[in-house]
Amino acid sequence: MRSMLVALVAVALLGIGGAIVSYRADVAEAHTQVQERVARSGQLYAESLALHLGVLRGELKQLADDPQLLSSEPNPVLLRVEHDGQDMFGGGVALLELDGSPRWAEPKGLLDDVKPAISHQAWFQRALVLDDTAIDTLDGEKPRLAIAMPVLRDGREVALLLGVVDADDKLFFGDAAPGEHLLVLGADGDVMLPVEPPKWAAGPAFAARVDALAAQRHTVREELGGKGRFLYASRIGGSSLRVLLVADEERAIAPIRARLLPQLVFLAAVQLLTLGVFAVFLGRQYRASVSLEVAFAQREKMAALGQAASLIAHEVKNSLNGLKTATSLVESGGDVAVAARTLQGQVDRLRHLASSLLDFARPLEPKRVSLKANALAREATEGLRALPELAEVALDARLDADVEAVGDPLLLVTALDNLIRNAIEASVAARDVGVRAEAKVRVEARRENDAAIVEVEDEAGGPPAGFEDTWGQPFSTTKSKGIGLGLAMARRAIEEQGGRLEFKRTALGSRFTVQLKVA
Repeated sequence: MRSMLVALVAVALLGIGGAIVSYRADVAEAHTQVQERVARSGQLYAESLALHLGVLRGELKQLADDPQLLSSEPNPVLLRVEHDGQDMFGGGVALLELDGSPRWAEPKGLLDDVKPAISHQAWFQRALVLDDTAIDTLDGEKPRLAIAMPVLRDGREVALLLGVVDADDKLFFGDAAPGEHLLVLGADGDVMLPVEPPKWAAGPAFAARVDALAAQRHTVREELGGKGRFLYASRIGGSSLRVLLVADEERAIAPIRARLLPQLVFLAAVQLLTLGVFAVFLGRQYRASVSLEVAFAQREKMAALGQAASLIAHEVKNSLNGLKTATSLVESGGDVAVAARTLQGQVDRLRHLASSLLDFARPLEPKRVSLKANALAREATEGLRALPELAEVALDARLDADVEAVGDPLLLVTALDNLIRNAIEASVAARDVGVRAEAKVRVEARRENDAAIVEVEDEAGGPPAGFEDTWGQPFSTTKSKGIGLGLAMARRAIEEQGGRLEFKRTALGSRFTVQLKVA
């Protein structure tokens, strides 16, 4: 279940990660496309404005070549074509003397607000010095474009013809797209178009940056006005004007971001649905697992109960057979002493069985007192003197040295009684079947590091294979008699005192080691 949940979470993370990676790739691609489009559009705007200025220059040349131009009154037909109600020179037309004074102007007062004086205007100086058409901003109260062309007669410059275009006149073939800003800067770096430029387009640093961009001839991304923007700048033909196209980054990637949100919502919905289905499935599996565990535990309990009942019945049956044999011996006039010993042995056997069952069923309440482990081991050994098999065993008891410990004396004596009893019975059985020539058991108490140790070792050849997996479990036995509670009770009693019981298979038999806390 956990692995399935981890897999689902991993798939969810991969899906969301894939969407984010795709989004970043789309944003990068959008950036590239926007940069290319801005460069193409900016170049197109620069070329269209250069073309328009070329048309204006041609119209002004036609007017400059008119023989009546130098008269005190201009040709009214040409003026109507170039100025009155037309898109060519909506601001007006004027004929200037070489000192900058107007010979005539249409409309009158066209140059009244020009400051500084016309002779000091950059376009005027450039037209006279270069003897060619000059295009620049006309300094005054409102932004205007000045196109100045020398008037030549007999190859000599005699006057200057000026065409004025208002900044709000339509100069471009087409408008900037939504999210884009189109700016035209004059020679002095001031923004001529639009009439009300953005706040971020003010200051000499901006003009210097536009000059640097015009020299690069490619689109760049910069923070401008607190937002990411794409910028492209170019000079307009041979004039001193520059065109700048600015596109907002946010508007460029907005469609991509709009696609990302539904993708993430869809992925989240799919993952939530999957997790919901998995939760329902997990709930059903959990309930089924609990039911199965309950049934299995009940089955195990019944099997253990059946095994225990079988072992108890077997022990009771053996004792009853012994009692029957003894009574038959008495009835037939046999040896009364033998019959008495038999009766006594079987009664003791039933008493031990009943005591074992009662002790195992009774909850333990161990005491914590100081004791001598060697003395308790000696007490358990002495208590087994009535065991018939003990007389046939060579018992090596190394219990003279005092070993201080902490625990419950009664529980410890009972546990050691079971361990020593098992060792004696196993050793005698091994001798009887010819596995060993002599039955030997060793019981030793000693101090080892920070623990009190009591070892019970036999030379009975060791228990059958697989004993390590089941020893200490109730009603698990390898003996022909007994119900398998001795080791279980011993292990339980020792562990309830905070000690530990260990089993180890030796070369000649078995060794059980009791470890208790030192006083």
